[in-house]
Amino acid sequence: MPMPRRGEDVTVDGRPIRPPIHRLPPEILSEVFMLFMLFPPSCTEWYDVFDMSRLPWSLGHVCSWRSTVVSSCRSLWFNPQITFSDANCDIELRDPISLLQRALERSGNYELSFSFSYDVKDGARLHDAAALFQLLLNNSCRWRRVELSIEPLSIWSHLDSVCDRLPSLTDLTIFCNDRTAAVRAFENAPRLRHVNICGFSAHSNIQLPLSFSQIVSYIDDRPLSGELIPYFLHIVKASPHLHTFSSIVKKYDADIAEEHIRSSLLRVLSACDGGFLQNLQLPSLEVMRVDPGPCEPCSRQTLPGLRRLLMNSRCPLIELTITDAHPDENIIFILELAPLLRTLKFMFAEWSDVGEETFRAICAHKELVPSLQVFSIWIQTQRKQLGFIDHSFARMVCDR
Repeated sequence: MPMPRRGEDVTVDGRPIRPPIHRLPPEILSEVFMLFMLFPPSCTEWYDVFDMSRLPWSLGHVCSWRSTVVSSCRSLWFNPQITFSDANCDIELRDPISLLQRALERSGNYELSFSFSYDVKDGARLHDAAALFQLLLNNSCRWRRVELSIEPLSIWSHLDSVCDRLPSLTDLTIFCNDRTAAVRAFENAPRLRHVNICGFSAHSNIQLPLSFSQIVSYIDDRPLSGELIPYFLHIVKASPHLHTFSSIVKKYDADIAEEHIRSSLLRVLSACDGGFLQNLQLPSLEVMRVDPGPCEPCSRQTLPGLRRLLMNSRCPLIELTITDAHPDENIIFILELAPLLRTLKFMFAEWSDVGEETFRAICAHKELVPSLQVFSIWIQTQRKQLGFIDHSFARMVCDR
């Protein structure tokens, strides 16, 4: 008996015998395909809409029956990735517009999670990128999780067309550059919960209008633009559901009118600007990270600002990480204001005699942080010996 070609039924005594997989109901096979997409080595956040040799396109290559099942399984197609870069711009794409259009059609009315990136220095394929982005804009009412990295202003500016047309958007990540304009597309996104702004240069002060009513987390990686401090204070004030806030902005020299901005639900804060910290009142704060980012250490106003924050808040702080802040006597006052602390971490790229004196003083205060469970110090130094690590330090650790 000759071997059947791939996808053909086997015939025995003139009767076709269907392959076992064909006996599965389409809805069960769809679930199998979904599990295959969710687990390694297949698991990725997005699928490359241009690569038909990979999932989910490849699932339908075996036979027409499987192709039909794959095409009708909407949950396989809701998270496309569209990427134009110098690395792939010379590759011949097989009708990219039709590929995305087909993927969007197959996803049906599923809420869309997608990544769109255009970063090509010579502007190649700009026309294709604009056409693909327009397809996504046409489906803006389905956007749920969106990641955008768009270099040309000619494409970025089209975002304004979806203002008031983002009823389902919950997660927004934007990789920006200094030519990025402050579009108003996201100021009326009623379900927006998670915002991540990255890629601006250190001194950029662009403020994207956002809908703050439901925001749970806000992350911004710009380190040196002090003009953003009032904007960040406004975000904390205008976001009643804010749980997590992260910024590495520092060196704000202008005076800030002292205003205790209260956020009752904020539990995780990462910040290093003293002026920003001293204006906050966070009664639910549990995790505090003083992190200046990769560029420069914290200013000398950081720890006084943190001290004021804890005095204002009287919060149940249980985790504190201090990175590259001037280790002066404020650390002792900060620890006195955090009696429930269970995790304490210090990281210093430079070390000084002031740090030695401060940590000797900490060792002498046996009553500090009685509930401490995790304690770590990372110091980059050429010193062969750290003076504060002695019998007093060992006793302090053992007592806890």
